[in-house]
Amino acid sequence: DTHPLRNLDFLFCVSPEFELFFPRAYWLDANTGTGALYGIKPRKKTYEDMLDMWGSTSHAGSFPPGEMDVVNDYYNRPENLKRRGFLPASFLVLDSHWHLQEEKAPPRVDAHPGSLDTIYVMHFTG
Repeated sequence: DTHPLRNLDFLFCVSPEFELFFPRAYWLDANTGTGALYGIKPRKKTYEDMLDMWGSTSHAGSFPPGEMDVVNDYYNRPENLKRRGFLPASFLVLDSHWHLQEEKAPPRVDAHPGSLDTIYVMHFTG
């Protein structure tokens, strides 16, 4: 449900210090990444820790949390902050937000650029 609009080869050159990199979820907040696209360096311990989190109750009693919630909760822990990297918010845009941007006159102010010249990936949200 994602459509690359530009070449993504440079993602293979992301610093090896990051265990995870992903685009900011601009529609939520600056410390949240979107599950629409992940770049990961697999680690068994991280995988097992996330499985434990997946099986626990979180988010005001909801069970189970979604994968994006678990990933963000895990990498927002103080000891994990330096192991994640964010791609810019303009890297990935939700199609529904881009279409809304195009329909407004004048365009609304958002954290994404609303321009096909600067967006790398369009995520279809239905």
